[in-house]
Amino acid sequence: MSFATTALGGELIEGTYIGWKPLEDLTPDVPGDSWFRVHRLTLKGKELTIEASPKIIEKGKVWSSSSDGGFLTYKGMIYEKEGVTRVKLRVVHSDYLGIPKGGWPELDHEIKELTKVSFIIDTVTYTLTED
Repeated sequence: MSFATTALGGELIEGTYIGWKPLEDLTPDVPGDSWFRVHRLTLKGKELTIEASPKIIEKGKVWSSSSDGGFLTYKGMIYEKEGVTRVKLRVVHSDYLGIPKGGWPELDHEIKELTKVSFIIDTVTYTLTED
């Protein structure tokens, strides 16, 4: 039920993980409020999918957006390179965002294990959920 041996010698668990990525290019109307994309990462074997949905924290409550920030879906494959666990990702679907000239680039990031149930890809910390 695990996908790969990590740099710490452990194995990450298949399942669903949640992470929050700040959307620094969106400015909320009220100072102190913040825009994020909630990343729902599903890991099965060496394949993963990330569904990224915009949210705003407004006056201490989390609200979903119908379009601000855009919705992205990534597909990726986990692999090992020189003893380091990595992931190659590409956006395969987007709503409310323009497609970059030349298409979406392939991303390649190290997976940094924190614990058996959490890890970092790029700047997002993902934590295993129970669903």
